[in-house]
Amino acid sequence: GAEALAETNIDRSLLLAVAGMDLEDSPETRSDLLSVLQNTPAVFRLIRPSQNDITSLAARPDGRLLASGDSGAVRFHDIRSWKSRGNPVRLEGRVSQDAMVFSPDGNELAVATATSANRANVYLVQPLSGTKRLIASLPSVPAGIGPRRFTHMDFSPDGKYLAALPLADSYNRGSLLVWDVATGQQVL
Repeated sequence: GAEALAETNIDRSLLLAVAGMDLEDSPETRSDLLSVLQNTPAVFRLIRPSQNDITSLAARPDGRLLASGDSGAVRFHDIRSWKSRGNPVRLEGRVSQDAMVFSPDGNELAVATATSANRANVYLVQPLSGTKRLIASLPSVPAGIGPRRFTHMDFSPDGKYLAALPLADSYNRGSLLVWDVATGQQVL
């Protein structure tokens, strides 16, 4: 229980406080759990969708679905119930930092991944069915630099185009890339 108060990681702190109560349900261990909860009032819900570090989050425009990306998978969560929706969608490579965005209608999620083969892949994932479609695989900066291969991605207001700004590399020195969502063809 007392170890929970010294722990800086909220996940571990809460686990230690609960474990303390499991070992000995006493006023002291209850007080430790209450202290941990009071020290983090902004924590409304804590979900751990993956054992891996989350590298990207995106919320559907209607606010009802949250997508989380990590080392090779995207997971969807119903924000009202905080329950998982469907199975993880497996992708090649680690989801790039901050490289997920929902289409304006919320029916597709664009996801960029960084592979160990120095490739940057761009996928379109349908949240309801879990189907995925690779629309681009580009040469990229070396994998040792990290998972951030795109600095920003976004859909056009009508959802017909996806734009991405890649990290400067030998293939495309920071130029804007645009794809037609319906065909997957690069148009710029």
